[in-house]
Amino acid sequence: MKYTGVISFTALLASTSVALPATVRLGNTFVGSAGGASVSIATNGDLGGGRIVIGSTFTGTSITGSLEVNAATTPNAVSDVTNVRNIEINAGALRVIGDGTAGSARVEVRNQLRLEANADTSLFIANGGEVIYTSPETGRTGAVILGSYADFIPGSGTTTTTVTGEHSYLEINGRLELGFGNALSDDMTISEGARVVVQEPDDFEARVDASFDPTEASRGGVSLGGFDTFAPGQALDTLTITGVGSELVYSSNFFTNSGNNRILVIDGGVIRQNEVGDVDAVAAFLGINPDDLGAFSLGSGVGESSLLVDGPGSAVSVTRNIQIGYGEALIGYENPEEYAGPIFGPTSAQATVVNGGLMSTTKDVVVSKSGEPGTGYLTVGSGGRVEASRLILNDGGVLSGNGGTIVGDVILDGGMISPGASPGSMTIDGDLEVFGGSLFFEVGGGGAGMFDQLFVTGDLLAMQGLSITLSLIDGFLPERGTVFDFLKVSGSASIFDTPELISVSFLGINGSEFALGVTNNGFSGTYVGENPVSPVPLPSGLLLLVTAFGVMGLLSGRRKATVAV
Repeated sequence: MKYTGVISFTALLASTSVALPATVRLGNTFVGSAGGASVSIATNGDLGGGRIVIGSTFTGTSITGSLEVNAATTPNAVSDVTNVRNIEINAGALRVIGDGTAGSARVEVRNQLRLEANADTSLFIANGGEVIYTSPETGRTGAVILGSYADFIPGSGTTTTTVTGEHSYLEINGRLELGFGNALSDDMTISEGARVVVQEPDDFEARVDASFDPTEASRGGVSLGGFDTFAPGQALDTLTITGVGSELVYSSNFFTNSGNNRILVIDGGVIRQNEVGDVDAVAAFLGINPDDLGAFSLGSGVGESSLLVDGPGSAVSVTRNIQIGYGEALIGYENPEEYAGPIFGPTSAQATVVNGGLMSTTKDVVVSKSGEPGTGYLTVGSGGRVEASRLILNDGGVLSGNGGTIVGDVILDGGMISPGASPGSMTIDGDLEVFGGSLFFEVGGGGAGMFDQLFVTGDLLAMQGLSITLSLIDGFLPERGTVFDFLKVSGSASIFDTPELISVSFLGINGSEFALGVTNNGFSGTYVGENPVSPVPLPSGLLLLVTAFGVMGLLSGRRKATVAV
């Protein structure tokens, strides 16, 4: 049995009150307490491939342990522990605390570092402390698992991982899995200038052969959240990167699994993709699009995933596609023993970039996967920016936000653009190309900033037509002659020369009381209903008089009536 030595030892601890020595060696090192006696590791340097087990829940009796590796002479003068095969924290904590200089307290483990979730566990790295995971010497690349289970039973505890302070460092040559199979919450915080680096092992390519395991594509990758076979949707796993200089760097892909997963990149924190190895070659071997293989994917599993990028200097900066609301995800099997009859369910994800935050990629941002029932929301506001080659809004994808900017071309292909918060404005610094979907504008007043506006610095391309929906909000009743400039295009917009291709819907508005105009490469509405203040001439240009039919359908939580121009 894999755990025979440790189990028999912990059982002895649980059943005796005999005073135990400060150091115990049984091929492995157990750190815990029982019967009023403490057992601790009290050695520096090379452990010769030994295994450290902190606490135990395997015997049915929870034994809590705590190991501190500290640059100071107290509490146990252990400042450097290397050549450890496994570190398993079953109940309790591992603390690695330096003196403010890099690597002043250090732990090196080569095969597995795991925080079990059958009891509360924690990993704390601070003040220049350093933990290095080197990955197994042969075979598959390994993983640091924060929030695991025992015997395939969802955990009943929570795990907390903290890396804080300048020069504090966690290096993972393999994969990082946060919240793997745990029904409760698992949290990881990187703060105050600390860094976590997840990368491909140096010898990874030497391990790839004809029997290459597709799961190796995630080497150097990060996964957040458990799998759907373990009570999907119950856990709230949170990854937080906060403070200037704090960053999580990964090399291959980043994705959220099932459950309610939350990523907070705030106050100058950064998530950055730094590709190591040849993603294109691995993708070609597997027959996968390399931009998807190395993607930052929010909402890859059933549940609700969210990302907040908030504050100047806060950024998610990647080299491959960003996916928001992936589509369908595997939630289990009809016959788990044979892994037959897979069952799929829809995904949902919300990304918010505000207050000077940045989301950037040299590839595409895809909101809701094309052809699948995922739902993706992207909110860009208050000086937030999204920079990409293209931002693609498929069915179920929504782009909104007040004061945000999209740098790159926007492809509307079944989704919706709703500038404002509402109301408010949004700028597309690029072209807007429409294949389907709609533009949605809300009106809460006649003054600047009181109704939604969309500014396009490039061209508007809508060869198949343009669908626009207007709605009054907050009980606003416009005065006769009030003009609302909803859409401004700086480049060319041939759609304005063919008004029959423009369709307009109204929510809670009598369409006959609005005259819709197209002029100066813009789309506007003028209220001509019975609420006179003083007559104001309608704007010059082509006027589109639209009559609304009865209320029908549902859009963005409000009912709408669709009419043809």
